[in-house]
Amino acid sequence: MLHSRQTIVTLVVLVLAAALTACGGPGEPVEPPDGGDRSEPASEEATLDDTEWMLTSLNGSSLLEGSNITLNFAEEGAGGFAGCNAYGGEYTAADEGTLTIGEMMITLMACQTPEGILEQERAYIEALRNAAAYWVMDDCLEIANAAGETTLVFRMKEEFPMDPSDLVGTVWQIVSMDNRNPVEGSTITFAFHNENQVSGSAGCRGYVGGYEASGDDIRFPWLTMIGAACLEQEALMRQEGQYTDHLSWVTNYRLSEGQLEILTARGEVLVFELLPKDSNASLERTTWVLTAFIEEKTVEGMDIPLLMPTNLLAETAITATFEDSTVSGSAGCNTYFATYTCDGSFLTCETPAATEMACSGPAGIMEQEQRYLGFLEDVTVYRIYGSHLWLETGAGRALVFTAQE
Repeated sequence: MLHSRQTIVTLVVLVLAAALTACGGPGEPVEPPDGGDRSEPASEEATLDDTEWMLTSLNGSSLLEGSNITLNFAEEGAGGFAGCNAYGGEYTAADEGTLTIGEMMITLMACQTPEGILEQERAYIEALRNAAAYWVMDDCLEIANAAGETTLVFRMKEEFPMDPSDLVGTVWQIVSMDNRNPVEGSTITFAFHNENQVSGSAGCRGYVGGYEASGDDIRFPWLTMIGAACLEQEALMRQEGQYTDHLSWVTNYRLSEGQLEILTARGEVLVFELLPKDSNASLERTTWVLTAFIEEKTVEGMDIPLLMPTNLLAETAITATFEDSTVSGSAGCNTYFATYTCDGSFLTCETPAATEMACSGPAGIMEQEQRYLGFLEDVTVYRIYGSHLWLETGAGRALVFTAQE
């Protein structure tokens, strides 16, 4: 069972205190064992490749309270979170303990809190640029400048034994967002469809996105919103912006009995609870309102097409009600009905029949209607994630509905 947020904060403080002691503490360099040579790594395994670190000391001082700085080394380069902005660049680390970090790219956010955060960030980036040597011992990393002065001390980021396959097919509802409760009356959900696709509700609009997970590492490389923004509900729009911003910084997750924690590079924690299957809306005797068509689209900068949503035309509505082996509703202009067969999660519809009105507006309404009826005829599987219904085709396309309140 995961701990409460208050307990988590206490544990983080205790772990950090222990790490400061283990890594020498601010201003105290890591001492090599048995008087060893600081210029050499402690062992063959003590390399920087594929490691993640949390800064504990900067130029001999502790970090500002409430700030978080990370450094990750990978084949493509070094980077992380500098306290306000993300950064990255190339690096060279030699077996004899020399370290060079090349020109770095950094985002341009201007954070205001905690006070002094941008000054601390500049000092950190400067220390990285002046890196000349490193030492790894146990779970500690020390970086020194050309004068041999220890400028940066890190502790290794703790890894948890997670299996991403445990996420597949689960649906979650948020409990707290960085120690803040959701806006009263709003619901934020997270559904893991398979090994690479997620969807949910951000409290105002729905969303669909992709994810990549390995061990306890997780990233959401793309996310796009579904449906119309609730512009007149300022609190919901603000919460939606905060939630999607948090997801853009996510680095890790922790999964336990009935709870999911999603952690960001900035040190924020999103806590979810498992949504029981019996809380899902029912396929039958529920009126479903279409919010988007899902199809593969080519996105600039992405190597493969992505399953992206297309919202309905403004001032149009498409509905579906499943009952007694018949699905019926409004296709936007005409009413329609079709017989369907359901076996477990498999669902197929016969060719829909519809009335023959010809609506003149809005522009494109008749094409949208035919598109919907064509999608419906191709459906092979249905899945319900909380209050969302996905009717999926074998070609990866889908119709996304929300249960009508």
